[in-house]
Amino acid sequence: MQEPATPSKPPSSRQPSSLACISCRRRHLKCDALLPACSRCQSTNAECRYVRSRRGLRTKPPHQSPQRFDEQMLTADDFATWLNATTLAPDLETEPALLHGLETPSVWDIPYLQDDRTTTTWPEPEPPTATTPDIAYDPMVQLYYQNFHRSHPFLIPRKVLDSSLRHRIPSYLTTIMRYIGAHYYPDVRFKEEFRPAAYAVLSDANPRNGFKVQGLLLLAIIEHAHGQEENALAKVQMAIDFALELGMNRASFSSLNSEGSSVLAESWRRTFWELYVVDGLLAAMRDQSSYRLFSHKADVRLPCVEEMYNSASEITPNTRTLNDLKQSWSLDQCSSSFTYRIEAAQNLGRVMEVNRSLDIDLEARVETVDATLVSSLMQIPSSQDSTALNSSNIDEMLFQAEMITYL
Repeated sequence: MQEPATPSKPPSSRQPSSLACISCRRRHLKCDALLPACSRCQSTNAECRYVRSRRGLRTKPPHQSPQRFDEQMLTADDFATWLNATTLAPDLETEPALLHGLETPSVWDIPYLQDDRTTTTWPEPEPPTATTPDIAYDPMVQLYYQNFHRSHPFLIPRKVLDSSLRHRIPSYLTTIMRYIGAHYYPDVRFKEEFRPAAYAVLSDANPRNGFKVQGLLLLAIIEHAHGQEENALAKVQMAIDFALELGMNRASFSSLNSEGSSVLAESWRRTFWELYVVDGLLAAMRDQSSYRLFSHKADVRLPCVEEMYNSASEITPNTRTLNDLKQSWSLDQCSSSFTYRIEAAQNLGRVMEVNRSLDIDLEARVETVDATLVSSLMQIPSSQDSTALNSSNIDEMLFQAEMITYL
């Protein structure tokens, strides 16, 4: 006999609320949104604060019921969703600390829209250019480095934008940075305003150089996050063509194009390796089609550790190359997080190579690749800092290496 429906549910069985406290959101935990404090914060005696999120106003179709992650099969669609989620996280308004100290410039005196009924006149922004000292303190540039750069750390560190080296950076590149940073700002009009100028990188008037490769790569990542797979693929292929034409796959490119700056030289090396990783990820999501850079010869040195690079101090280049990884050289504690990510992409290429093979007997190759994957997974350090009190302190590079290897 069926139990009669109860008029209400106890707090412990409530559905996840569209409103969640800052503490639960930061830790990616379910929040029952009780006032004045949620149950989780009450039980831990933690401060419970709420920030109004417009996402709660959106409704989901009734057939899309939430599932536990460990109850789902991991598919290619899940992989694409994960990649996009780590690239563009739109809910900045729930993390007010990210905007601490970021004041909207007076020339952008734009009130934040509270609802659809609000109308306002939006003046043309007059952003700082790449050659002004203020560019390092631009709010959207700060948002770029605080969010996106952690997942794709190949542009010069933010500190360099406050040095004389900023004069080398073309204006279209800083505009792309501001366009990406605007994705983390609650008012979507900033993103739409910066978008046209960001695509100036495609102009034939801009010379084919390493900066253009960087700009194309950034736009490809953003377009893929927006579901524009074909556009993203076209830009990645164009970036690869330019990179190989310029010789960015050779060790000599970084020294010849850095004007004596070890930081800029490291940025060029990281640009090639970012292209290597993204090319592999997109190939895996295109029914495992051609992974161009996997089989292409490259003697570029592997990236240095993240702390050294982001400090923008004198950088000692890594002595290891891709051949060291191919020869099963073991990574150690001195290896950068980026290198683990490169190794994961290399293993991904090995898997795709086996899958595309026309050989009849593949058992030995499959066993070799399987053993490599197991060994790599055992070597990858935890992406979460065990000493941190906040569980949201994640090493994005190691996290991606873990996910790529698992998949």
